[in-house]
Amino acid sequence: GDIMKINRDPVAEITPEIIRRDHEFWSRYSSRLIGDWITYDTTVKQIADFVDKVNIQHDLSDFKGNRAFMRDESAQKSFSKLRTAIAGLYAWRLGLLNQTPTPTDYLPRSADYQQRLIKEADFAYRQAFAYCPYSPEVVYRYVQFLAAFHRYDDARIVAETCYKLDPNNEGVANMVRELQAPQTSAAPPQSNGAAEAALAQLEKAVHDNPTNLQAATALAQAYFQLQQGTKCMEVLDAIMSNTNADGAALSNVVAIYYSMRNFQKLEEAFKRLVQVSSDVPENWYNLASLESALGQGPDAIKDLRRALEENARRLARDPRAPNLRLKFATDQNFAPITNQPEFQALISAPK
Repeated sequence: GDIMKINRDPVAEITPEIIRRDHEFWSRYSSRLIGDWITYDTTVKQIADFVDKVNIQHDLSDFKGNRAFMRDESAQKSFSKLRTAIAGLYAWRLGLLNQTPTPTDYLPRSADYQQRLIKEADFAYRQAFAYCPYSPEVVYRYVQFLAAFHRYDDARIVAETCYKLDPNNEGVANMVRELQAPQTSAAPPQSNGAAEAALAQLEKAVHDNPTNLQAATALAQAYFQLQQGTKCMEVLDAIMSNTNADGAALSNVVAIYYSMRNFQKLEEAFKRLVQVSSDVPENWYNLASLESALGQGPDAIKDLRRALEENARRLARDPRAPNLRLKFATDQNFAPITNQPEFQALISAPK
């Protein structure tokens, strides 16, 4: 159905029958929302074209779904969230949700089972994206899923489509820039020998002087570019645990974990960052934004409140400084908590 089933006993494997029932249910349900036109063969580009026509141009001439659904923002977000949750269940079984590690007992034990999960997770994410292409939750999760399989062109299409609908969302804007970076980078490629020599030099610099945070950051970036995720995380964790790490070093850790789409570690990095740069309102704001996307409503509101307090102090010192109060009420990253009384209280608080 549209809500996941809780079983009394652990389910060792999501069987083909379970997948078939889920697929057929949501295909039928989709016909009531936007039309039953998304299949395994529907491309991300085709969904983006649909969004451009229906959500941006408001051209419903060929629309086969419920027009009332297209006018109901709450319904779009709700059904997208439900479908994203099921896609996330498939992704979790694949071991792709870094913020929620998967015990080895639940990982695929055969290539066929793995491929079934990949195929169905992709299908579910595509439906969720079509239902609400401006939802930060589905966009971030689907981009993370696509990046895991090096489908960067598709990931870029998803992010850019969301940005068209929410151009003031800095988180989405950053994601678009990062996904565009590999194509726009003008850095000349190194030969394997040169790359290995540069990496060895960085490794030696960090080994000889563990307090050299600049070298450690460069080493982490090198590991990330070489797709050596485990080594990259080891270096990043060492930077976070270093008592001498300042705001600049920890901001670099945040940036790399964001690029890795490892949101559990990203949250840890943000929490460490606000410890050493507690007077920077953007740090608290970004932490709250992430917590909101991860479903941590109370923490998100608490840290957003702190962000606004630091924002007020900064404005008192410098009236020309950026004012976060002008953006948070309409920031889609806080959509999951917008209706909370505490969030509304922050909106109505004296400016």
